[in-house]
Amino acid sequence: MKQKKVFLSVFISLIITVIMISCSQESNSLVSKTWHNTTARYNAYFLAKERLKLVEQKIWDAQTDDYNRLLDIFPYVDTNFSKTLKADLDYCFERASIPPTKHKNSKWVDDSYILIGKLKLYENKLDSATFAFKYVNTKSKDDQTRYLSLIWLLRTYMLNGEMKFASDVHKYLLIQDLVPKVKKEFLLASAQYYRVIGNSDASLEQLKESVHLIKNSDYRSRIHYIIGQLHQKRGDADSAYHHYEMVLKKNPPYDLSFFALLNMSQVTNLTEEHEIKKTRKHFAKMLTDLKNEEFRDRIYYDMAQFELKQNNRDTAIILLKKSLSIEGGVTPYMKAYSYLSLGKIYYKHSTMEKLKKYTLAKLYYDSTVAEMDSAFENHDFIVERKATLADFVKQIETIQKEDSLQKLARMDDATLSAYLDEFKEKEEIRLKAEAKAQLEKEEALRKKEKQKQSFATGFYDPSAQASANFVFYKPVELASSLAKFKEKWGDRKLEDNWRRSVKDLVVVDQDLTTKNDTLNDSLSTITEDSLLAQKKLEIENITIDKSTLYKDIPKSDTAIAASNEKLTTAFYLLGKIYDQKLAEPENAIATFQELQDRFPGHEHYEEVYYFLYILCGKTQTCNSDEYKNILLNQFPNSIYAHAILNPNYILETKIADKKVHELYEVAYNKYNQANYLAAQNDVNSIITTYPHNDIMDQLVFLRILTYAKTDKMALYKSSLIRFIEEDYKKSKIVPYAKELLEDISKKGDAILVPADSTFSKNADGTHYFIAVFNKKEIPYTENLNIFYEFHNTYFKDSTFVTKRVDFDSTNYLIVIKNFKVSSHGKKYLDKLIHWNEFSGHYKNMDYRYYIIDEKNYATLLNRRDIEAYHLFYKKNYR
Repeated sequence: MKQKKVFLSVFISLIITVIMISCSQESNSLVSKTWHNTTARYNAYFLAKERLKLVEQKIWDAQTDDYNRLLDIFPYVDTNFSKTLKADLDYCFERASIPPTKHKNSKWVDDSYILIGKLKLYENKLDSATFAFKYVNTKSKDDQTRYLSLIWLLRTYMLNGEMKFASDVHKYLLIQDLVPKVKKEFLLASAQYYRVIGNSDASLEQLKESVHLIKNSDYRSRIHYIIGQLHQKRGDADSAYHHYEMVLKKNPPYDLSFFALLNMSQVTNLTEEHEIKKTRKHFAKMLTDLKNEEFRDRIYYDMAQFELKQNNRDTAIILLKKSLSIEGGVTPYMKAYSYLSLGKIYYKHSTMEKLKKYTLAKLYYDSTVAEMDSAFENHDFIVERKATLADFVKQIETIQKEDSLQKLARMDDATLSAYLDEFKEKEEIRLKAEAKAQLEKEEALRKKEKQKQSFATGFYDPSAQASANFVFYKPVELASSLAKFKEKWGDRKLEDNWRRSVKDLVVVDQDLTTKNDTLNDSLSTITEDSLLAQKKLEIENITIDKSTLYKDIPKSDTAIAASNEKLTTAFYLLGKIYDQKLAEPENAIATFQELQDRFPGHEHYEEVYYFLYILCGKTQTCNSDEYKNILLNQFPNSIYAHAILNPNYILETKIADKKVHELYEVAYNKYNQANYLAAQNDVNSIITTYPHNDIMDQLVFLRILTYAKTDKMALYKSSLIRFIEEDYKKSKIVPYAKELLEDISKKGDAILVPADSTFSKNADGTHYFIAVFNKKEIPYTENLNIFYEFHNTYFKDSTFVTKRVDFDSTNYLIVIKNFKVSSHGKKYLDKLIHWNEFSGHYKNMDYRYYIIDEKNYATLLNRRDIEAYHLFYKKNYR
């Protein structure tokens, strides 16, 4: 018996061991695969997948959709929100990691890696997501699984902005045979890809093909809505209406159905009066529906768009202002859309005079920019339009102001004084009215806020401002609600904590509380009343000092000239705005013609004639030949005359200018590297080869700078003066040129003594040491270091000015300044040539060294003849 038990134990142990061996994840036996497949699926993959569904639902729930924009195909997850999902994501990752680590031979490893990739994508760890999806693509033996991983890889690349890689993956997937489940995912990802690259037509086709493969009814409704939006954007109203209808068929989320209904009203082309009335009644019904309370701003907006379609702009303006007055709406950027719509109305359709029309449009565009974000549709265009309108208003106001001031300047003293008295009186009345209106607005807002606070604390009188939509003001609905309350809760006393069966005892000194509240309210009222009285008194005391009205009136010739300069600039800029920004050529022509008639010979005189020549040719409203003849006859050498004779002149000039910019960079780099003579030669060559270019002032100024570096100080000073006072008075470089000229004045004119043409011996006075080196044999930087080392060795206590000077195309000078007399220079030279490091360093090199006085040095730089000085030096210094 005992032997049987031992045998049985051994047998059972043997079976368990065999099963365990056969179930190893390294084994490919049927038992092993079955066990690992079952365990991997139900103990790991299934649990991770189900939790991931919850995560994805949370992501969708957190999505804030802007129904004024094209809805997103996929939800966007930012880093902050993904942190709130950490517990769920960690659980999913823990479960999804089990098959790859503990069940390697199961068929759920690839699926688990795809899950892991999704998790990393939702965590915004895109590099890790990319790795996971690439791993499945390279390791999986199942084609459809590989295709699914590539679809998610495509989405990851798009999120990471790697559109080149995204394009490669997309092209590959386009030619693969996908099963319906995988094809649905690809079509959606493909639609997103086409949206990102700006191909909305292709995106639409992909969505239309995908919608029939989507099983989730809410998501299918969303895709139908996006398809409707795309059709609406293309102007295909019938198709848009059809897809908005499809949204409503599957009982979608309320927001989606609400906006689908709104959009249906936008794409319906109504011609019959009874249809228009029916639509207006529909809007009115939506406004009174309590479920739409938070969408009222959007309803008013859509009502305005509907009225615009009927050309009822005044009604549309009223409705848009009502939309703006609604607080607490949930539609993102709704105020921005309403402001933008008002801005467009005033910009395009207003019959007001230009200044008022564009001023109002500008204000609404200002408000739009303040309310929108960087992702707002046409963001850059709106910002540009805002700037354009601001610039327009500025120029118009300048013209009106300067014309008015000049008109005043032409009045006699008595007439002017009487006019200013009348103006002063009217302006004070206007300022007081504006201040009173602002004070009343502030007071109304304060009372409104106080009413809200009273309502929140239970002291609000509903009879003062009853809402037609509030249930307690409707007797029938009130009775119905009370009946339902009694049915559920019984006939309970109206008191605090009425739901509780046992109530906490709360003792309040009602009298004390009331007294404190009354006292605080009284003090608050007294303070507010005092401030209000003070503000009213300040408004009544608003006055304008008449003497200040005289200060801007241009009485002197100088003041008139300054005023005219402001006018010419304003007319010129206004004409360009009309032409280039507002696309109003007739107004541009009128503005330019007035500029030419009023201010002949102004700074832009030739250019404005060219503008008129072009504009008249486009519009046929004036004679372009008139302006062509003026340019050809009166300004034959101008670039505008050349442009008329040679239509390619502007293009050729641009090409030439590009070349000039490149050559200038080369010359400037040589200057920075202390190759001053080479830089000067380059500049001279550029000016000669390209006499008409757009950076001539920069070229001339660079040449002037080389004069200072090559010791042509007199020429340097005179060239600066000419640059500032004659040739380039309006150049942006002038302020810097003036600084350099002031620096010369501080140093005195000694440095400007012109060089003589002959050398003369002068043992006394300031002397220099110069050494002449070949440019190709030794770099100047290395050369300078030799001299710095020499000075540190033998002349630590002396202060020398050591510089490099370009001498000619072959040689440069190392110049050491200053020695008081020639004997000091000779001592320096004697010590230098006997310094072993010096003689050893320049062994077998062609170089020369001299002592030279200040005057002869200037002559040498003027003549650029080193051989002549060499003969002079041999005769006089040796």
